[in-house]
Amino acid sequence: MNYEFQKHIMSIADGPKDTYALIAASPFYEEDTRRVTWWDPLHQRAFVIKNVVADTPDKLTFVDLNGRKFTLRPMTLATYREKVKPQIGPDARDFKTLDELVTFYTRTVWGIT
Repeated sequence: MNYEFQKHIMSIADGPKDTYALIAASPFYEEDTRRVTWWDPLHQRAFVIKNVVADTPDKLTFVDLNGRKFTLRPMTLATYREKVKPQIGPDARDFKTLDELVTFYTRTVWGIT
């Protein structure tokens, strides 16, 4: 895979509405099983790749075994404000830096120190 999973510790996932996960933390690719995993604020998500549509250092688009299409891209403050905050609602936090966003989710939401 060309997508830089370790570099993009906080990514955004676009997918079908039934499995939509805005924040994709700690995305990982298991080569032997062709499985992509990540954590959203509530669950670990795992999908076996059937077809890779696009694979660059900053974008991975794939179709899973159920025919659902997902795209992983690096999280940015602009992306958070545009796509994540509206889904959370009026109580959504705002962040001044990407590091602040990552720290909040890793420590507060997932309990990682």
